Amino acid sequence: MNQFFNIKRFGRLLAYDLKINYKQYLIAAAICLIAVFVVSYVIIDDYIIEHGKVINMYVKSLTICFAGYVVFAGLSFPAFSSKKSTISYLMLPASTFEKYTAEFLLRIIFGGILFVLIFWISANCTTEVKYFSYNLENQTNLSAEHFSFFKLIENIFHIRNEYDNCGPRAITTDDLSAKMFFVTMVIFAFSVRLFFKRFGLIKTAVSGIAIVFIIFYSIFYFGNRESTEFLVNDFQMIFFKRLIAVILIIFCVTLLLTGYYKLKEKKI
Repeated sequence: MNQFFNIKRFGRLLAYDLKINYKQYLIAAAICLIAVFVVSYVIIDDYIIEHGKVINMYVKSLTICFAGYVVFAGLSFPAFSSKKSTISYLMLPASTFEKYTAEFLLRIIFGGILFVLIFWISANCTTEVKYFSYNLENQTNLSAEHFSFFKLIENIFHIRNEYDNCGPRAITTDDLSAKMFFVTMVIFAFSVRLFFKRFGLIKTAVSGIAIVFIIFYSIFYFGNRESTEFLVNDFQMIFFKRLIAVILIIFCVTLLLTGYYKLKEKKI
């Protein structure tokens, strides 16, 4: 039998994970549904409804609620939260690659798809509720503006160039470097969690905040001295943004590989 990857063994591992952690997944989905509703409800006010700017609400709400997806990724490998569950997990008849891939598939891929789907459903329900309340209070008959699921997907994955005509429906992350920053947050939360045992999410969050603080402090500190000397035109700024995107892509790949080898090091 292939010790690196076996499809039947991998399938049994996924089934086992769902059986053990299904309550956690259901709770996470319920919290996400409620959180999106609350955030969207707070963001949509009378001004937004009266001026037909509800579509912009989806962008703001998605950006805020994205933090929940990062937290979900940071809760990966829950078995390592205690010694007993760690031993049980490490004794599972599956390779390190299968365990790592299964967690990545459930947390990042399926979790991401479910997050977008829940967001779309909850945000549209919130819009309907707010319009109903507004019409009832003001004796009007305005129709709720809804964001189609395909439009949401398009806005998430569309990478605009410097010459796109960006309308009000365009998402705020307007280039590859900005979107890669969001991807990096998820990968960082998923991979770095393996470096800690108890309170993995909190320690990962503290580590991430510290790194971001150091990076931004360095940019502002050295930027005030150097940036005006080399970022003198639009072309150089575009090059700088693309360079940041490439660095983030390399960083994400490095994080995933580091997380894999960190899992491989763990022994009973």
